[in-house]
Amino acid sequence: MRKLRLVGVVALFLLICVGLYSCMDNGYKSQIKQKVERVGGKIIDIDYNNDFEDDPFGWLEHGKNIHIYSFRYLNSDGEITTGWVKFSLINRWIMDYGLRSDFNE
Repeated sequence: MRKLRLVGVVALFLLICVGLYSCMDNGYKSQIKQKVERVGGKIIDIDYNNDFEDDPFGWLEHGKNIHIYSFRYLNSDGEITTGWVKFSLINRWIMDYGLRSDFNE
């Protein structure tokens, strides 16, 4: 009976963790969408990036509780542009990776 109770507690804990992660991921994607729409763009796709070699932030900016997303959007000029955002204590945005026009928020 104790093992069954322990399994239930562990399963509940895992379910809560997955739910929290899902809420965070959806919140981050929502922030990206809002930011792109504020600058006159339209989101094409958003990807969570866990490959530290591809992002423009460099390996020094990686650590615990840092989430990096890449996104493609149609900018106000009608061009498809790649952007990056690092969510952490201080969020860092790079809206046009080719131009490296980054700003903090």
